[in-house]
Amino acid sequence: MYQLYRYLLIILLIGLLISVRVFEDLLFIDELKQFYLSDFQNMSLPSINIVTTGFYTTLRYAINSLISLGIIGLLYKKLDYIKAALWVYVFAYIILMTSFIALLHASPDSSKMIIFYIRRFLIHPLLLFVLTAGFYFLSNKKLVQE
Repeated sequence: MYQLYRYLLIILLIGLLISVRVFEDLLFIDELKQFYLSDFQNMSLPSINIVTTGFYTTLRYAINSLISLGIIGLLYKKLDYIKAALWVYVFAYIILMTSFIALLHASPDSSKMIIFYIRRFLIHPLLLFVLTAGFYFLSNKKLVQE
């Protein structure tokens, strides 16, 4: 019975990740979304408020990270994996957000594609896929060695 609840919670958390994506226009202000949906290669980066963009990007990253940590916790039931994932999320945030803001401030037009990919890493739960695969590999490696 516990397994069923665990799987239902994982499905619920995945549903929450999907909801963040579906309702992104209602939940977050993203001044770069329309720019990147257009023919942005031939355009200059629009004037954006770095504070607003930074805040909503941080908020979305935090929400996705917390949900992702919940999924990892339910999948592997190991506190060490949750701690490791938390550190990955913190360091990734520091590196990515610093780079994102620096590029927006310093040379936005020459760095459009770099800004695009950094923004993508910040607003989508891509690290969940990497960490889930890594922890799965570690779990199976330990089982084979035992």
